[in-house]
Amino acid sequence: MTSQSDAATILAPDEEWPVLQITTPASVQEIRLSQPRMRAGRSPHNEIVISYPTISRHHFEISKTDTGYTIQDLGSKLGLLFGDRPVNHKHLEDGDTFFIGANVKLVFRQSPVKILQKTIHFQGKTVLRIGRSEDNDIQIDHPQISRHHAKIERQGTAIVLSDLGSSNGVFCNGKRLTKPQSLRVGDKVRIGPYLLQINIDETITVDNEAGSIRLDAFGLEKVVKGNKKLLHDISLSILPREFVVIAGVSGCGKSTLLKALTGFTPASSGTVLINGNDLYRHFDAYRSEFAYVPQEDIVHKELTVAEALNFAAQLRMPADVTPREREQRVVEVMAILGLSDRRDVPIKNLSGGQLKRVSIGVELLTKPSLFFLDEATSGLDPGTEAEVMCLLRGLANDGCTVVLIDTLH
Repeated sequence: MTSQSDAATILAPDEEWPVLQITTPASVQEIRLSQPRMRAGRSPHNEIVISYPTISRHHFEISKTDTGYTIQDLGSKLGLLFGDRPVNHKHLEDGDTFFIGANVKLVFRQSPVKILQKTIHFQGKTVLRIGRSEDNDIQIDHPQISRHHAKIERQGTAIVLSDLGSSNGVFCNGKRLTKPQSLRVGDKVRIGPYLLQINIDETITVDNEAGSIRLDAFGLEKVVKGNKKLLHDISLSILPREFVVIAGVSGCGKSTLLKALTGFTPASSGTVLINGNDLYRHFDAYRSEFAYVPQEDIVHKELTVAEALNFAAQLRMPADVTPREREQRVVEVMAILGLSDRRDVPIKNLSGGQLKRVSIGVELLTKPSLFFLDEATSGLDPGTEAEVMCLLRGLANDGCTVVLIDTLH
């Protein structure tokens, strides 16, 4: 048996710089702050060019100091809005968000999310097996991955990809594999949260996108019977590990927007991108990366916490997961949710906040990268609501991108 270390070479990560993410209705861009001083504005003579009419020719400047980075307004027409107040100068902290008018958003990121990347070599082999088990050439230890999930095989001059009967499938260029397929240079293979790409030298680059999922929406509109428009030109960007709340009055279209962002009920027009890929066109490839917690809790209340999570694990995890592996994941999830001491308590005897944690836990079992919650704090008292919000913030810190809709009262 050849170990994974014999087949895999770990690439050194690129040098990291803080980034400024700039969102306008026309584009989304991320700029590495690799120079000591970088001016931003509409003029092409700036280091950061923002081609949008409300931006001044020389709008602001970001400078590196001994203690970090600062942002300085350069006498622009619309200025910089931080929170609910204009600022001329500010020391930048991770996650600081600024607005220029109503349509331009700036987010400063001190520590960009790393994508774990490896390059795999055949090294004289004809077959590379991929899966959760340690006896694979490419081991992917993730609850969405089957024990022996797929293989990549040399057949003469061809390199052929095959699904080994996995539970969650293998996707090549967004389409689920139904039979062995020859791979070409540049083809992208998705297995759970991992993206594999064939290189010209016949090596295979493996990117782990878990914890680095970004969502962008452009011009979403939803028109229903009677030409009634429920969504009107909605554009937004949600970065990896962000926790975003979409709040509004009852009936304003929050749930419609959430369903459009998840792809469960696509918008009539507009685009949703996941890491730059069209979600609506490649929905099946990303479906396992989504978690959706509805407003109504749909767990069996006669079961204990451990029983309910174990039952859900049997339905959601690959068929070849052993009872011991399921139990281990259930124990991990209960610990994350702070429910370890309630494992043998019937769900009907839990508090409202604990019940909501169980509903979140059902989705958490397979380690999704995108978490969508519909009115998750509805009906909870303020203290319990704060606990659930802290839990969701923790999930975002651990690698999930979290989107919650809430009602303004």
